[in-house]
Amino acid sequence: MAIGAVGDFVRRRKPAWDTLSALILRTGTASGIRSLSHAELKMLGPLYRRTAADLAYARLRGADPSLVQYLNDLVLRAHGLLYAERGPGAASLWQFIKVGFPRMLRKRQGYILLAALLFFLGGLLGAGLTLANPNNGHLFLGERADDVDFYKNLPTEMQDPERPFFATSLMQNNIKVAILAFAVGVLGAVPTLAILFYNGLPIGALAVLQHRAGYDVILWSFLLPHGVPELSAIFIAGGAGMLIGHAFVAPGELSRRDALVVAGQDAVRLLFGTVMLLIIAGFIESFISPTALPAWAKFTFAAFGALALWAYVRSGKENDPVGMPPVRP
Repeated sequence: MAIGAVGDFVRRRKPAWDTLSALILRTGTASGIRSLSHAELKMLGPLYRRTAADLAYARLRGADPSLVQYLNDLVLRAHGLLYAERGPGAASLWQFIKVGFPRMLRKRQGYILLAALLFFLGGLLGAGLTLANPNNGHLFLGERADDVDFYKNLPTEMQDPERPFFATSLMQNNIKVAILAFAVGVLGAVPTLAILFYNGLPIGALAVLQHRAGYDVILWSFLLPHGVPELSAIFIAGGAGMLIGHAFVAPGELSRRDALVVAGQDAVRLLFGTVMLLIIAGFIESFISPTALPAWAKFTFAAFGALALWAYVRSGKENDPVGMPPVRP
C-alpha cells in the first residue's frame, strides 16, 4: 500500500476506530457493558464489523505491520466484548428463545429458504420419477416401496409406556440429522445441499405411492402435525450449514478465518434454536401423530402449528435486548 494511500485510509477510518476504542474503554469500569447507553450499544456492532473489514483491507494491501497489529487488537477486544460469555442463567436463555432466535431466523432467512427449496425440489423429482414409473419408488424407499399399506396400518394406539422412549429416540435421530446438515457446511456447503436434496426424494416418492393406493389422508394426517416443526428445524440447520459454507468459499473482504468466525456466531445460534423445534416435533410424533384422533383434528393441529411458527418468526422487535447462549470463536 502506497504511503499516500495509507495516510488517506487512516484519515478516513480513524474516527470510527477511535469511537470503537473509546466505547471499549468505557466498558472497563465495574459496570462493564452496562455503562454504555442504548445508542452506544447499537453503535458497537456496526463499528466492530467495519473495523474488521478495515483490518482485512489493511492486510490485503500490505499495510504497515503496526497498523495491522493495532486494528487486530481493536477487533479482538471488540469481539470479546460483543461475545463475552454470559452465565447460563434461565433469564438469558429465555431472552434468546423469545427474541434472539426469531431475530436470527429473519436475518438469515435467505439461507433457510434456499434449504427448503432444495428439499422440495428433491421431493418433486422423487414424485415425478415415481409417477412416471412406480418401480422407481424402490430407488428412494427400498423395500418400503412394496409396503403401500404401511401408513394405512400405522399403529394408532401405541401403549402409553412406550411413548416417552419413542419420543426420545425420535429426538435423538432428528437432532443427528440437523447436526450433520450443519456440520458438513464447512466443506463448502455442497454436502449440505446434497443432504437436503437427497432427503426430499423419498418424501416425493412416498407421496405418489400412497396417493395411488388411496391413502393420502392417512399419510398426511400422520406426517403434517410433527412435520411442521421437524422440517422447519432441518431447513434451519441446513441454512446454517450453507451459511458456514458460503463464508468458507466466498469470505469477501474478510480473511477466511474472520469470515468463518462471524458466520459461525450466527450459524451456531441457529443450530441451538433448532433443538427446541426438534424436541417439540419429537413429542408431537409420539403423542399426536400416531393416535386415533380424526384426520381433521390433526390437520387443524398442523395448521395452527404452522401459524404459531410464522408468528414466532415475526416476533421480537429489532431493538429489544437479546440474551444469547455464549459462543466461542
